[in-house]
Amino acid sequence: MVDGIKQAPFEGTSLAYTFDEKNAKAPTRHKTQYFEMFGQWALYHEGWLLSTQVNRAPWEVMGAANPDPLNNQVLELYNLDKDFSQSRTSPTSNRPR
Repeated sequence: MVDGIKQAPFEGTSLAYTFDEKNAKAPTRHKTQYFEMFGQWALYHEGWLLSTQVNRAPWEVMGAANPDPLNNQVLELYNLDKDFSQSRTSPTSNRPR
């Protein structure tokens, strides 16, 4: 309850265990995740991240970031176990080099 209003439960795996110091080195419980925002999307699965290339800087808030987000995406693939910063795309990405 929040301010007398019953809340719907969150779907998915709780992050609460990550706040306990004894779990600092515990492996993630999130095996697969999908998320999207402002026409960009990403899919994470066991250390790999497939994402759309960001079309504009976050501070450029006006206008469409991508006029055809369903058909006009550049995909990037990252191995987060080897490149957590997402600075090196996998050779299989379709990102222009």
